[in-house]
Amino acid sequence: MHLLTRFLSMARIVDSILQQALETESIKRVIDHLATGGNEIFCSTSAVLPLLITCAFKELGGPIVVAVPDNPERIAADISFFLPEKAVYMPGGFSTLGLSNPCDEDVGARYSAAKAIASGLIVVAGPDGISGGPPGVIPYPWPLVFEKGKEVDLEKTVKFLVEGGYRREFTVEGWGQFALRGGILDIFASNHERPVRIEFAGDVIDSIRDFNVVTQRSSGTLEKAEIFPAKEMAKGSADRHAKFKGRIFALDPDLILARVAEIFADFGISPENESIFGTWGEPVSVWTLERSSFSRRRSGFAHFPGESVRDFHGNVDLAFREWRKIIGAGDKIVLFLSTAGQIQRAREIWEEHGGGSGLLIERGSLSRGFSLPELGIHIYTTGDILGRRERRRRSYKASSGTPVSSHLELGKDSYVVHVEEGIGIYRGLVSKNISGVMREYLLIEYAEGDRLYVPTSQLGRVQRYIGSEKPKINRLRGREWVGAKRRAKRHAEKTAAQLLKLYLERKAKPGHAFPPDTPWERELADSFEYEETPDQRRAIDEVKRDMEAPSPMDRLICGDVGYGKTEVAIRAAMKAVMDSKQVAVLVPTTVLANQHLNTFKERFAPFPIRIEMLSRFLSRKEQEKVIRAIEKGEVDIVIGTHRILQEDVRFKDLGLLIIDEEHKFGVSHKEKLK
Repeated sequence: MHLLTRFLSMARIVDSILQQALETESIKRVIDHLATGGNEIFCSTSAVLPLLITCAFKELGGPIVVAVPDNPERIAADISFFLPEKAVYMPGGFSTLGLSNPCDEDVGARYSAAKAIASGLIVVAGPDGISGGPPGVIPYPWPLVFEKGKEVDLEKTVKFLVEGGYRREFTVEGWGQFALRGGILDIFASNHERPVRIEFAGDVIDSIRDFNVVTQRSSGTLEKAEIFPAKEMAKGSADRHAKFKGRIFALDPDLILARVAEIFADFGISPENESIFGTWGEPVSVWTLERSSFSRRRSGFAHFPGESVRDFHGNVDLAFREWRKIIGAGDKIVLFLSTAGQIQRAREIWEEHGGGSGLLIERGSLSRGFSLPELGIHIYTTGDILGRRERRRRSYKASSGTPVSSHLELGKDSYVVHVEEGIGIYRGLVSKNISGVMREYLLIEYAEGDRLYVPTSQLGRVQRYIGSEKPKINRLRGREWVGAKRRAKRHAEKTAAQLLKLYLERKAKPGHAFPPDTPWERELADSFEYEETPDQRRAIDEVKRDMEAPSPMDRLICGDVGYGKTEVAIRAAMKAVMDSKQVAVLVPTTVLANQHLNTFKERFAPFPIRIEMLSRFLSRKEQEKVIRAIEKGEVDIVIGTHRILQEDVRFKDLGLLIIDEEHKFGVSHKEKLK
């Protein structure tokens, strides 16, 4: 009898699956194979690798290193799904080979992996991580541990930080930096997502808090902070390549070796394959049906159970019909979904298909599902249903107190504007030693040879000049810039008054108030494969709030390429379509129209929404067909170029107009849209 129906929480369901798996004869044979020195395992699918590693860890202990040809972070997260806080990802270590210098985050991650190995846990690495060999032993006195109430020798601490690769700055603005001001020590550790602020009462730690690198304001309190070095500190090859004492599993090792060869080729080196696993020891080869040839298998291998599950590519109804058949045959379905909204929608659809027992739906972030026929258990995930695997973003830490985009736009010897001093010429970054602290400054040259040094922490005061080709350079502390700002202020006030009048008139006109979000809108939001950024979340909320108001909406969304503006447009389009309104997406080029068509169709694939494109990519006959469908209201969303603006295009009930790259359309085009 299955025990799954007795459990309500995800943790208990996972524990039940593991318990039953470890009691199966096939998995017992695999564990015995490993315990007696066997080094060949065959799997039908790589999706069961996390379960294989989990079973080996529970029965044989650690440390375990898992080498994979790709997606090591995702696999580490999948192992953590079965074994919370037991698996970590290890990035490349090419600095140990003298090939490159790692960034601070990689140093911290490799030392975290070293600690995990020393603690008998699990480490997952890709071809780059394996090539660098085992991570260096954490040298004494690292990691530095700060605990509330602990007495600390600040002088020694500063010495250790400098020796560990940290740079002393006046203000902490990026990784590998620390600042000491009176009784406050700020450190942006290589192994932390946010810098920490340690406040002292004498020599005793009074409080530990993390803080925002942009605002410099502290937030949550911590009881303890563990700090790893900011550079590789191993001394000598023996220390760097200490023999790994544990088990190493290699998923499709021939593929790993091929990718390692590609990496070394980029550096102009052609090492022998044997050297890659040399410092790790002989790996347990895990061959999969997906990417390995049967001819590679030799006698004496063990077969780990598990089969691939079907990928439904967004066809939710097909998924639930198939699951009904599986349950009818006496097996169980366990569905792990990423968000609460997905769970709610799945339960609604299950009830629409008759409901009943046999299906368990819980929240959990597992990237790929698999079935265990021996147990009669079939595990499915969000990616199996939607056809898109969750892409886990690495957390990138801010490198300065202000967005670096404005700094990158400042070309050397180009015109810039300082908000207080006026127009000058940017001469590049210079370093100056002030009171024993080395800092970087932006050097701006003004008329008559005057110079202004702007700390990098004040980047927000400097902007790229976008006016006439050759402006007049101001004098430093001159009166002309004050006068220019005064005139600009008067002009801005006049323009603001005109805009206020215009928007008051718009506000007075009646508009269409869209209803609150529907279940399908929530399902679309939950299917987004990335984590929304705070700015993206705010933009989506504000657009929807505008659409639900009874007055016309006119909102501008600004952001660089890759910042997620298209997703904001997709959410707004969905809201309009859910209220039986048509949506037009106007773009400047046919290439962009085709890109948006593919993106919109992919995101709306699970829903009965018709999306068409109108551009010169279509023949005249095809254009006429789309135009007739638009006029009849058969097209929900149309994506097109200036062709949408022509007289023969008439909408049955247009509710939302989205203009991409609005600045590329002239006044006449916008008047036509009105």
